[in-house]
Amino acid sequence: MRLKKNVLRLLSCVAVMAAMVMLLLTGCDGGGEAPSSLAESNGTAGSNASSSSAASSESSSSSGSSSSTNTANKATKLLLYTTGTIDADYVDDMDGYVTHYRCAVRGDDIYSVNYRNSGEACITVLKKGDDYYMIEGNCATKTTESMVKTYLNSAKTGCNFPTAAEIATMTTGTYEVNGKEYYAEIQKKNVYGNQVRYIYCFDGNVLKYRVVEGLYYTTDMKPIKNIITYNSISTKVNENLFDLSKYSILEN
Repeated sequence: MRLKKNVLRLLSCVAVMAAMVMLLLTGCDGGGEAPSSLAESNGTAGSNASSSSAASSESSSSSGSSSSTNTANKATKLLLYTTGTIDADYVDDMDGYVTHYRCAVRGDDIYSVNYRNSGEACITVLKKGDDYYMIEGNCATKTTESMVKTYLNSAKTGCNFPTAAEIATMTTGTYEVNGKEYYAEIQKKNVYGNQVRYIYCFDGNVLKYRVVEGLYYTTDMKPIKNIITYNSISTKVNENLFDLSKYSILEN
């Protein structure tokens, strides 16, 4: 019964995210257990699930406009996030489709939570080594990659960053979000013939936003803007997130 319940809830969450993913051509890739508080975040205050609605609301109305680009200066602040270890709490606003995520990446291991608007976890998924699990309470149900692949790919978007080699080719400038101008490091990519810009905005040395311009709907080629707002982001991951010994392991 627990497995059936987990699978039904997972399919419900995945169906919503899969619909969002299928709309776009991009260049990137009982509720589940609520995660522990974020590991030390680089100066950015953590956000709890109950405050995510306000963050989502702000993100939905976010407006950004580039004000300058400097091709002479080198992007360097983004290098902090090339360690392969990221723990991020973020709100993803895909042209009005707003979702609150917590995603921790440690090499190939991924811990991911997608929250409902109420702040309750929709589903919690863990990939450790070659194994995949759906987590609920103190139980981890072993599952297959196909069952959770779409969910993981969607949830880890905010934890994916350019490589050091790619960062070396990026430009710098400023970008305005919600009426405030931020220092920005900018990557340009050709995606299916369209010029797409990935704009990383920093508040001091801390990553605050990632704005993607130039994405298109597959149906009517309507351009959209994708804004990720980072509530917290750290290059330190709580090892407890990947500790399977605290769960009762159930086979599917």
